[in-house]
Amino acid sequence: MDLGGGEGYIAALARDLLGYESMMVELPQAACDRARELFALPAESQDIHNLPYADNSVDVLVLSEVLEHLRDPFVALREAWRVTKSSLVITTQEAYPWNWERLSRHNLRNPNADHAELNHFHPDDFVALFGENVRFLNPSLIIPMQDETRISEEEAKRLVPELAAEIPFNPGSFGIMVVVDKMENQRPPRISDEELIEGLFSSRVSLPNEDRSSEVPSYNWPQLKQSTRDSDDPFSPMSDSWSQDQREHVLRVQRMFSSSDSLSFLPGFVATGLTLLASILRFALAPGSPVMKLRWAAGNFTMDRFRKLLGD
Repeated sequence: MDLGGGEGYIAALARDLLGYESMMVELPQAACDRARELFALPAESQDIHNLPYADNSVDVLVLSEVLEHLRDPFVALREAWRVTKSSLVITTQEAYPWNWERLSRHNLRNPNADHAELNHFHPDDFVALFGENVRFLNPSLIIPMQDETRISEEEAKRLVPELAAEIPFNPGSFGIMVVVDKMENQRPPRISDEELIEGLFSSRVSLPNEDRSSEVPSYNWPQLKQSTRDSDDPFSPMSDSWSQDQREHVLRVQRMFSSSDSLSFLPGFVATGLTLLASILRFALAPGSPVMKLRWAAGNFTMDRFRKLLGD
C-alpha cells in the first residue's frame, strides 16, 4: 500500500515489477480516480492520520515524499506502523545531517506555500520512533545533482545501486530512505537487482487519453479495524516499547512541527546564513572530486538552484 501515493506511480511499479497486489491511499478523490485511469490501481480516499484498516493488515507500506507535507507526521507514522505487518518504507528529501541545519530550514519554511514542506527531519527522529528496527539507505548528494540529460542510459543504470547504498547518513546524503522492519523477512528476493533496474528503465506511463479504470482488479482491501483506539497515548501502539529518552525526543520534535510561527530565537537572516553554510558544507563533503564539483558548479549555477539550496 502506497500512502499519499499521488497518482499511483510507485504502487504501479511495485505491482508490475515485483508482483505485489498493490493499492493506493490518497486524500484527494481526483488523485484516486487518476490512479485507476492511468494504472488500473485500486485507490481509496482516506485521511492518513486516521486509517480505517486493521492492525497488521498490509504486508508493506510506503510513504514516499509525504511526511514533510503533513500536519502531524508522527501520528501518520503511528498509523502506518500499526497497519503494516512486515515493513514500512519512508523517503523524504527534507532530512538533514545536522540538527542546527534542520532548525534553520524549519525557521525559513513558508506554511502558506502550495505543497509546502512543513516538517524537516533528522535521522535521530526515526531512531526515536522505531528503535533498533530501523535501517537507512542514503542516496548521495552529488549524483542527483548531475544533469540527467548529459548521461547515457547505461551510466544511469550503473548509478542506481549507488543511490540505494546502505551507508551511514552523512553530510553528502541527498534525503533519506528509512526501512522499518516490523518483522524479520524470511522470503527470498522476488527478482534480482539487475532485473529490477531493467524494469525501472523500461516502465512507461499510459497516454493520458487511455482510461484503464475498467481493468482495476477486484481483490479485497485490508480488513477494517474493529474499534477506535482506547489509549490516552497518541502514539500507541508504536510507543509501547519506547524508553523515556525516546518519548522525550518525539515530543520535543512534535512541538517544533506543530508551531505555526517561526522560531523566535532564530532571526531570519541568521537562519538564512546557517542554511547557506550547511549547503556549502554538504556540497563540499559529498562524494566526488573537487574538480568535478567545481566543474558542475560552474556549468549549472543559477539563481533558481541557489534559492533551492536555501530551501525557498
